[in-house]
Amino acid sequence: MFAHISWSEFMLAAVALIAVYCIMVDLRRRQAKRTRDMETAAHFLALHYEHLEAFLKCGTGFEEFEQKLIDFSDALSNEKTCARLAARWNIEAPPEAKEDAKALARELSDLERQRPDLYRSFLMSVTSGTVAMLYRWPATASMRERLISEVAVDPAKEVAIAASTLKHKRDDNDAHMDGGLVPA
Repeated sequence: MFAHISWSEFMLAAVALIAVYCIMVDLRRRQAKRTRDMETAAHFLALHYEHLEAFLKCGTGFEEFEQKLIDFSDALSNEKTCARLAARWNIEAPPEAKEDAKALARELSDLERQRPDLYRSFLMSVTSGTVAMLYRWPATASMRERLISEVAVDPAKEVAIAASTLKHKRDDNDAHMDGGLVPA
């Protein structure tokens, strides 16, 4: 049956089969990685919402912080918005960003003195939301290692990142539907 196939045709078929096999193995590996990323994002989104709820249900007069958290949480559901936020971290911080970070640090210091529980919930909501964003969207994944490493080396950068992130204001370009739902 195979007697009429030349050696070169046989080798070509073997190479083609090996190439298909390698492509399938790579696709499987990438799919497994994406699944792990989505599971990680889901975990940190749940943590974000847990701390957001803890902060919001206190209703103790920290409306500015509440609005910042709500805007940030809303932004997490939009890939383009998250990509814009991550792009802010990817460039050298301009002087005004350092001022924003200092101002937020002062405000957070006041919050920490007055309500340590809310201070922790605020930071946990922002940090876990940021991690969820880095794992959820492919456009932000390239920032993951750098950002996590920078915060690990210099915890003060967490406040700078939070200040940059919390400057986001929802705009009409964010694809949200009424009721806070996001189109699939």
